Amino acid sequence: MGKRHADALIISDGASNPIAVANAIANACREVQDDGGKTDADPAIQLMVYQLAHLTGMRVVEDLTSYSKARDHCTMVRELDFVQKG
Repeated sequence: MGKRHADALIISDGASNPIAVANAIANACREVQDDGGKTDADPAIQLMVYQLAHLTGMRVVEDLTSYSKARDHCTMVRELDFVQKG
């Protein structure tokens, strides 16, 4: 699947550098596009955007269900990648 899901979880756990988060979002967008996906529907990107919004003082996590779904998806993908890699 790629590294974006693991990155998203690390970032959502409390990343504090908005430049690093923005770079991770850009890399994740490239990864999704290279895989033929849509960036506006990717849970890993959404999770990183939530953290960037928090770092810039925006209040966007009003819908905790969407946040939780994005986090759960990234956790599942990261665990599958770990199992597949041995």
